[in-house]
Amino acid sequence: MHSELKKQNLLPDDWQLTQCLFGEHLLIKYPQKPIMLVESEKTSIIMSLYEPSFNWMATGGLNNLTENKIYPIRKQQITAFPDLKCFELWQSKAERINKAIGSKIELSHILEEIATKEDKELGLDLADYFLNG
Repeated sequence: MHSELKKQNLLPDDWQLTQCLFGEHLLIKYPQKPIMLVESEKTSIIMSLYEPSFNWMATGGLNNLTENKIYPIRKQQITAFPDLKCFELWQSKAERINKAIGSKIELSHILEEIATKEDKELGLDLADYFLNG
């Protein structure tokens, strides 16, 4: 859409789309709920049904755990649930982001602790365990 608006001169040529965390809008309605961060939008939706006492948000992709996306929630406690195969990458990203912008991202080890070798090879996520549990 924004590309079309640029072509029609309704947006400046230097305008850039900035994406936020999926579910970030929930902060306005539920400011007191703890934040749980996952990779996929699918997982955040599924988990919000199983565990509605949290604000479930998603980065929208493995490499989308970034300072820009975390900045609006940097002052809140954030628990991240990386997909299997992704723990080390998210851990290093979280450490860097926490240092750079003063955020408080903590990674949950739960999937790493309960996963089988096959689960790890498949790269399952939190929702997979709730749906197949």
